Amino acid sequence: MYLEYDPSQGRQDRFGRELAFLWFGSNRLLNYEMIRDGFAYEYTYSDSYHYQTLFKQAQRAADSGDRGLWHASTCGGVAE
Repeated sequence: MYLEYDPSQGRQDRFGRELAFLWFGSNRLLNYEMIRDGFAYEYTYSDSYHYQTLFKQAQRAADSGDRGLWHASTCGGVAE
């Protein structure tokens, strides 16, 4: 397991929260998996970042697949 930092973003946000991508081995990106499965959502504060396109695609797939936050039984099918 390791953290990947995006050089375009800095390591922390303005609230002191760590900004990193969490990898398990060389092929499992936890941030992506959580968004894809509907357990998290993509959020861009201001500047684009390295995996932004991938994460937005994963969120659309979760939404259209009624997974996680987008399933009617969790948030009424509406997550914002």
